[in-house]
Amino acid sequence: MNRGDLFAPWKDVRTNLRELPVSAPTLGLDTFLSLGQAMIDTVERLGYGAILVDDTDCILKINATARNLLRQKLGRGSQQSEEDWLRSATRRLPERATPWYPSDTEAWRTLPCDGERPLMVQRIPLSRGPDRPGYFVVVLADFDGRPQPNPETLRRIFGLTGAEAKLAIRIPFGETPAEIARDLGVSVATIRCQLASIFSKTQTRRQTELATLIMRVAILP
Repeated sequence: MNRGDLFAPWKDVRTNLRELPVSAPTLGLDTFLSLGQAMIDTVERLGYGAILVDDTDCILKINATARNLLRQKLGRGSQQSEEDWLRSATRRLPERATPWYPSDTEAWRTLPCDGERPLMVQRIPLSRGPDRPGYFVVVLADFDGRPQPNPETLRRIFGLTGAEAKLAIRIPFGETPAEIARDLGVSVATIRCQLASIFSKTQTRRQTELATLIMRVAILP
């Protein structure tokens, strides 16, 4: 998966975030947090980490991918509580990321990781103003991350069978029919037959085209 493929689904989510016409003071914090939870759940399905924070870096919501990435890339101090460690790790992200930008700049930054692919970090303002607190979403993109489309969603949209849906979600990650057949314990002919059916039902012709479609569907619950 190249860098363009990794960030393509995020463009739709980012656009929606920028156009979000709400703020916590307008809707109430509970409603705002419910919207934030729905948002980071969507980002989770795309394989990204997401952390909803206020302007003091207090964590309001965090998805499982973000929690795991912080553990893997930054490590946890044994003397800290989970809450203190998460807050400290989130605050350290812009300090370690390069190049440096002002905190209100919406740009991807790179977090170097020893011996591993870098982590990409972006901090996006959701609401702010002179007389109200600021709220932000911190997005973490791991080049090894994988979108997680819902097989049932693929079945509903395209009429795939259960086996076809399970096969379709493996296509974006470069596995060959032979590798998938070996892993599933079926013949290559069976996989090719299922793949042909998937192409027909999704109106795609090549695995690259199907992979792009599957990654875009990953945004749906």
